[in-house]
Amino acid sequence: MEFGDCAELKHQFEIYEELLKSFSKSKKSDGGVRLLELDGWYRNELPPVLMSRGNVTVAELTNVTEWKMLRGHWRPRNKQLVAGNAEADVADCSRRAFAAVSAGNLRDALDILSKLKGVGPATSSAVLAAYDKTGKAFFMADEVIAATPGVPAGTYTAKAYMQISEWLQKRCDELNAACTCGVRCVWTPSKLERIVWCKTVAPKLPTPSSEASKKASATPPTARSDAAAPDTSSTPETKTPAAKKAKRS
Repeated sequence: MEFGDCAELKHQFEIYEELLKSFSKSKKSDGGVRLLELDGWYRNELPPVLMSRGNVTVAELTNVTEWKMLRGHWRPRNKQLVAGNAEADVADCSRRAFAAVSAGNLRDALDILSKLKGVGPATSSAVLAAYDKTGKAFFMADEVIAATPGVPAGTYTAKAYMQISEWLQKRCDELNAACTCGVRCVWTPSKLERIVWCKTVAPKLPTPSSEASKKASATPPTARSDAAAPDTSSTPETKTPAAKKAKRS
């Protein structure tokens, strides 16, 4: 997959919300509304709460699982398994996983969280990505798996995650070194994962209902100096949405 220059990257990064709104229309019943609600919570409210508290709760883990499935494949059994974990086990595993990812040990962090019922590398990665402010931990989405050379689509393993991590970090290093937009861009694996999702999903969206799908293939606009800045939030506590796989992912 070609990422283009910084202007195109910033453009793709900026249209994520617009694309997600169009993508949500493909969901049955109230799934689309739920996806948008959970996505905003996951990206804006959950990260500062995890950083402050130092662990995830069963309710939060269940919502992260639901968000992941709404963006990918729906497996009701997985959500039930995740919700059945003991609060103490989830708190203990997430504390140890957060300590591991803070020390730069992504593989250890994945393995620790994956000990929980219904939680595999993909779900673990979503939790770690929400916690890790460096952006090195990323969500193991289907789209980024398929885009990574040498990793078969649908390979939800810790080994595959580390292969994807290596590929994304290499691309980030290249893109950051080649930046000529006048400001120091800092692209991370987490940001590139979102861009891969946008570039993959945009062409599949119905043209009449999505201006974003047109924008994704159009010439990017003039680069904005603040577009590559990481998401931030000062929300002091999470407003956990109401909770709405026996294959682990």
